Amino acid sequence: MIQHIFEKDCRLLWPYVGALIIIRMTIMGLLELMSRGPNEFSARLVDLAWLVLPMMVLQEEALEGMNQDWLVRPIPRRDLLAAKFLFITSMVLLPSFLVGIVNAEGVAHSLRGATEFAAWELLVRVAILLPCLAIASIFGSLRVAVGVSMVVFLACFLSAYTNTPLTFSFGWLVKSVASGLMLASAAIVLLLTYLWRKRTAAIVLLAAAVLCVVIVGRVVPYAAWFELLSRFSAERGTSRNIVVTAPVHGTTPLTLQVTGLPPNTRVFNDASRIRLANGEVVTFDPGAEWIAARNFLRAPWEDRITLRIPPVSGPATAELFLTLMRVSAQYVIPVSDGRLADQPCRGHAYRRDDQTFEVSLTCDFPERPACYSAALERMPGGEPLSTGSSCRPNYQPFGTPAILFPKSFPLASLVGAGSRDDSKDLRVVLKIYEPLEHFTRQVNLPVMSGGL
Repeated sequence: MIQHIFEKDCRLLWPYVGALIIIRMTIMGLLELMSRGPNEFSARLVDLAWLVLPMMVLQEEALEGMNQDWLVRPIPRRDLLAAKFLFITSMVLLPSFLVGIVNAEGVAHSLRGATEFAAWELLVRVAILLPCLAIASIFGSLRVAVGVSMVVFLACFLSAYTNTPLTFSFGWLVKSVASGLMLASAAIVLLLTYLWRKRTAAIVLLAAAVLCVVIVGRVVPYAAWFELLSRFSAERGTSRNIVVTAPVHGTTPLTLQVTGLPPNTRVFNDASRIRLANGEVVTFDPGAEWIAARNFLRAPWEDRITLRIPPVSGPATAELFLTLMRVSAQYVIPVSDGRLADQPCRGHAYRRDDQTFEVSLTCDFPERPACYSAALERMPGGEPLSTGSSCRPNYQPFGTPAILFPKSFPLASLVGAGSRDDSKDLRVVLKIYEPLEHFTRQVNLPVMSGGL
């Protein structure tokens, strides 16, 4: 029975599969001629068609409704489900994977890179496809199933990009938990509809899963997410000797001293919760500040943490969510004739005015470093002229399609005093940092005076 259903679906739907392949190849070919990458919006529209086709397959023998009830009822639902998944695997997922390899090979410049890109795209497509199949198995109309799917994914999309925790260091963790919850519920819904004929239970489960996905980032407290994030630390226990202390008297902004750091490490303050004497809780989010500032370099990292809190008449307690960063790579890039000579970075020095010049640094990395510092020094003694650092709270342990291919991007701009000719005796020291451990500290703050 599985073979008969599969062959029937192939005879009916092969024109749609061929049309999708031709359209996808045409669009990606045009984008290649326009020198654009494989992640263009037009290609994503074709991906939506790849998702509608499996829903059409399920609707060929709809489980609900009276139009085909006489045809579907005698067929074992186990065989029906197996036949549908056989068609989806061989006629939808496999062609889309092969097309993805062909489209990405010109950008990746290697078969391995193109295969990695296509495999990731396939994984993302499967993750989106499973909930669509679950919805299609509940409703007997393709139009209703597509409409409900659009509403569900729109709600999840808006929740993901309006949820405050997603701007923090564990945004990837919230998305992973929400995606896992959605995929698990979709798999159970398919079992309920095809094997156990429990349509009402499937609808309730799917609605509950969507509700949980929408609110999961809002109801779970920050401390719980950070504790879960600490489980992914590369070397847990490295921070045990780190001590954070506050001055006896302080004004805003308040500077906390950090001691006991291992060699070649820095501490990044992911967020802080400050409980004031009157019971008020103030949240400090450097991650949101980085998102607002984007790629602008800030003051250099030092062994201290700066907090901005309002003046209070009594003591306060700060709960710090910290990440220990370690130097993973260091590049010494000489500035020669106004050009940065070494790879993977290049750039130029140009005159800003009569007293200052600027060195612009452009680098080729598979992805923008999450945390880095840059120092402009005069050779040969290494006299520092300008320093800065940038860190965004992104500790995602896996890559995404956008970072599989090398690309050039501006990384830093450093300003020095003097004429443009002085740039011939300069060098840029670039340090890349990686997360080592996520940990927390509580600090008793002194009575504050001053203003924001």
